[in-house]
Amino acid sequence: MRERALGRTFRFARGILDPSTAFVTRNPEQTQRKLRPADHVPDGGVTVIASGDRGNGVQDALRDIEEREGADGPPRSVLVLGRYRGSREALPSSSGGRLRVEFSTVHAAKGREADYVVVLDLREARLGFPAQIAADPLLDLVLPPPPGGGYPHAEERRLFYVALTRARRGTYLVADALRPSAFVEELLRESPGVRRLGEFRRDRTAACPRCRTGRLDVSGSGRSMGCLNFPFCRYRAPRCGSCSQGFVVIAGDAARCTNASCDAAPSPCEVCGQGVMVTRRGRTGAFLGCSQYASDQPCTNTRNLAART
Repeated sequence: MRERALGRTFRFARGILDPSTAFVTRNPEQTQRKLRPADHVPDGGVTVIASGDRGNGVQDALRDIEEREGADGPPRSVLVLGRYRGSREALPSSSGGRLRVEFSTVHAAKGREADYVVVLDLREARLGFPAQIAADPLLDLVLPPPPGGGYPHAEERRLFYVALTRARRGTYLVADALRPSAFVEELLRESPGVRRLGEFRRDRTAACPRCRTGRLDVSGSGRSMGCLNFPFCRYRAPRCGSCSQGFVVIAGDAARCTNASCDAAPSPCEVCGQGVMVTRRGRTGAFLGCSQYASDQPCTNTRNLAART
């Protein structure tokens, strides 16, 4: 059987075709197809919406679509795509007007299309898009590697391409204003024609040293600083032993106190990489022990007090 590649897409114009094709083909293992944009199709392109709440982001997208279509335009279909089924809750209870709004997961949307598409879950998180859930190592022993598996997030990139290309008239990407998805950042960086609504205020908090995908944030009470991926990650940053006000954030072999007025230089634990070495007292006197000793993942690393550096 001879395989033949299609050279034209009949769904969308260049504003969606160019950034989506450039994105997916950055994976050299991805099948390369030369596509031409559809003729006589309104080119709404790709719009990124920076929002602190995905429900508000959906509302912003719907308002923008209504403004584009005008008061006298015909009814239009809007497909809201979530990376996860639970994202359905971001839909408005009633869209009103002339927009017919439906929800689908990205997986279930293959083969579907709509006038407009709104993509959710575009945040840097364990349950974001791309998903940052580690594969089960036991499955790796019995299953063949997925196609393009050597490229970072290869399957997630294909899913994102599916999401981008379900629209005929325009695609909207609702991204977390503080922790936008790496896919969105790449799209904005590499495709200058992508439109942006709202401003990103990139989160400057520290990355979690345990799960490495979450960010650390101080609780509302101010008594603890933990990973935003809770309950999947239960890491808590140690309290600074010098000022007792800030928390110690760790990045590799360096650590710092979150209290700007504290000039302490905590020493990270070289064994677990999640705690800092603090002074403890035992039967033979003082010594250095890891602050994670009593955590949910205990570390028993110790040093002689003279070894503190």
